[in-house]
Amino acid sequence: MRKLLVLTLSFLALFAVDKAPVSAQHDRASPFLIGMLRGDGTLVPFAQYGNGGWWNPWPKPLKVAESIYPESPEPQEVLHHSLADLSEAWFTQCGEAPTSWFFWSSIGTSTTLTASKVVKVEAHSGTNWALMTDLPKRASKDPVHDIIGVAVTARQEIEPFVAIEPGSTQGKEIGSFIKQIFDGVEASELERLRLERPAAIAKVETSLTDLYRSSSIVNGKHIYYFDAEKQYPKLTASGQPACGDVSLFKGWISADEKGGLGLMDSIFFFTDCDRKGPSTMIPVGMMRLKEQTFLFVREHGWESESYIILELNESGLDRVLETVGA
Repeated sequence: MRKLLVLTLSFLALFAVDKAPVSAQHDRASPFLIGMLRGDGTLVPFAQYGNGGWWNPWPKPLKVAESIYPESPEPQEVLHHSLADLSEAWFTQCGEAPTSWFFWSSIGTSTTLTASKVVKVEAHSGTNWALMTDLPKRASKDPVHDIIGVAVTARQEIEPFVAIEPGSTQGKEIGSFIKQIFDGVEASELERLRLERPAAIAKVETSLTDLYRSSSIVNGKHIYYFDAEKQYPKLTASGQPACGDVSLFKGWISADEKGGLGLMDSIFFFTDCDRKGPSTMIPVGMMRLKEQTFLFVREHGWESESYIILELNESGLDRVLETVGA
């Protein structure tokens, strides 16, 4: 497979098993937990907040001992920030887990969820510890990746992101802005690669595939996340369609109340139609905590899935914590 080339522009980065009972309602004054709520009614806690910051409170798993046999492969590094391979549920204390969780839907309504037991669920490439809640299960063709949003153990509002249709008036306005930047970034990268690739490449229109907007205005601006792409057709010697090249452009945009747009952060990928390497982001919520604003993002890649917390501040978006799902 052709080597994946990446250009970054100021880019930050079901098996149910009875386990423990659950405890009484979580004390709001205590540090609280946050988790990804899935369409099957399970909730995967992935981080804790307290003392002004976010962290993964579980200890780093022990590294596998190296083999004495030289032909054996070296053991892979065991990540502290991974939910995979944990021997027990990290969010239980004295054998109990928090009962009450608070979830804000895509239309901004609040729901109190009750957790009944600790379970293990299938993840992208392994299993995670989770909680079974009383959220009605919904049918899904891909239950492992069917994420509804985030829930917390405190009555702290989480504003949903709104999906914008790319073909809508607003989508077209944003898309026109993205296209101008996309064209410039891609042209610079293709010029750099002109010795490796054919000099003539047919002009291809930009497609805005995903667009999300913050529900409310933050510091006088709406925040947008976008995915855009260009697909270059390729034919075999027999004239049959073949795996063509794909340019991918993803990032964050701010829009002020007068309609002015600004690029906050972005990343450009030049890859093949198999799309191995690039990942897809979906913003699932925003929380205002004292004087800080945090964004919660699900990042789905070819080989892994991560849950990311970003902080929105005067300098842009800073990556605070990344938890690897599995």
